[in-house]
Amino acid sequence: MKKLFAILTMLAVLLTAVAFAEAADVTGEWYLVEAVMGETSLNPAALGMNMTMVLNEDGTMTATNSYGVTEPETAEGTWELSDGNLVIALDDTPDTVLIQDGQLKMEMGEEGYFMFGREPVTAPELPVAVPAENEDAFLGTWKMSQINMGGMVMPAAAMGAETIMTVEAGKAVIGSEDSNDEYATAFADGVLTLTSAEEGSDPMTVELNNDGSISISVSMGEELSMVMYFEKAE
Repeated sequence: MKKLFAILTMLAVLLTAVAFAEAADVTGEWYLVEAVMGETSLNPAALGMNMTMVLNEDGTMTATNSYGVTEPETAEGTWELSDGNLVIALDDTPDTVLIQDGQLKMEMGEEGYFMFGREPVTAPELPVAVPAENEDAFLGTWKMSQINMGGMVMPAAAMGAETIMTVEAGKAVIGSEDSNDEYATAFADGVLTLTSAEEGSDPMTVELNNDGSISISVSMGEELSMVMYFEKAE
């Protein structure tokens, strides 16, 4: 009986130590490292999203959120561990946050969630334009891969943009399943210029990038521009 009691006591101590370790493990600062919408994974840094959670040892917490150049918004609340997961309450509204593989998963509706990690992520470097030697560098079929709009970079698929560009000698066609626009092309000074027959339309410049992709810059006003990146279609 004494031996059994000693074993049970040891198990109780171990369970208490594990619970303490779990509590100590989730304390500290957490950074938003991934935003998932349906089947699309987004880099929050590329979108200008900056969200952090600080879990204090006394059960209080602070969440800070900023988007782009907006001023950070801060909310305070509490947290606790329950059934192996984290329960946070900001503005008295409790939410269960799953603990998965050393990260925190916060569900956002039925088809989306945020992942928080211990280290912040950085935005991937964008391709850099380089002069093309000749028009051959642009020939072929290209699929839009990502869009940079005012500094926010998103996969084209996340915006529902399934745009294909086909370039032949002297001609380019840009479109989707619904419509196609045809352009005359001219190569000079390392870039390809697209000119539409539509009256009043401005020429567009296609540049070759250092990673083999190509890109088109489009002005959307005095202060906003969009760059569309295309990769060679398989």
